[in-house]
Amino acid sequence: MLSWTQVHARNSLRQQVSLVSRRGLSGMSGPFSARSSFFQSSPFSKAPLRTGIPLRWYRSGPGRDFHRTHLSAKRAAWGIIGINAAVFCAWTYASNHKDRRLVQELYEKATISWKNVRAGRYYTLVTSAFSHQDLRHFVFNMFALHAFATVASTVPGLGALHIVALSIGSAIAGSASFLYHQHSIGASSSRSAWGTQTINSALGASGTVMGLGAAATCLQPFSWMLVMGVVPMPLWALTLLYAGVDIWYLDSGSRIGHAAHLGGSAFGLLYYFAGMRGFGGVWYMLGRGLRR
Repeated sequence: MLSWTQVHARNSLRQQVSLVSRRGLSGMSGPFSARSSFFQSSPFSKAPLRTGIPLRWYRSGPGRDFHRTHLSAKRAAWGIIGINAAVFCAWTYASNHKDRRLVQELYEKATISWKNVRAGRYYTLVTSAFSHQDLRHFVFNMFALHAFATVASTVPGLGALHIVALSIGSAIAGSASFLYHQHSIGASSSRSAWGTQTINSALGASGTVMGLGAAATCLQPFSWMLVMGVVPMPLWALTLLYAGVDIWYLDSGSRIGHAAHLGGSAFGLLYYFAGMRGFGGVWYMLGRGLRR
């Protein structure tokens, strides 16, 4: 999945937020009490970003409580990370203590597979997205989840409800995409030119992460990320890069859930256009372009 990715905005959030017009955020208290280089409360400002994109493309609606929604979004993200950590600890305990009963329980309740679905355990479409066996897999996914949630949380008015809805919806879409892909390749995968075998079950927050990433990209496409903590890249380029990799390796027999990534990303895009376009970003940019 996403490897070590660091949000540039996380390190400079106070400086960015200190650039928002007081007129749009009057009466707000705490450290988020001024201006932002990405957001502005009035849609009529003509001040440009460093990228040449007008600030009004990252507008916020009047009267939004930025401080409150920012904190609620961050708490929701940390809550999701906490649940993932608890399930990871359960896997680690079961493995270290060779607790076969617990391992069986986790496979039945915290992985996605056709076997589980046919047994009526439909909830695994969600629970599998909170489950990790490998430490590196867990750390990468949680780091990326926190990074994308941080980008989304800096949008005035976007709070915990959107983070939770995005996470659960992307989890379901990612799991469903994995199942569909497994069904489509069927037994032929074991005889393919790649010499691969069908993967019977999957787990991990990759679909959720990619859904959050797609929505965050639509909200703030020009936020800068540090890939591997070194390579700077705008969020839109990073998202397209990962989508291209997932499409390229979709039928390669890789043990990475590329289908789940694409399903989660698709849900993130749909969620933005269905429920987040009022927060600005790509939708406002498209509208401005069409009206010219």
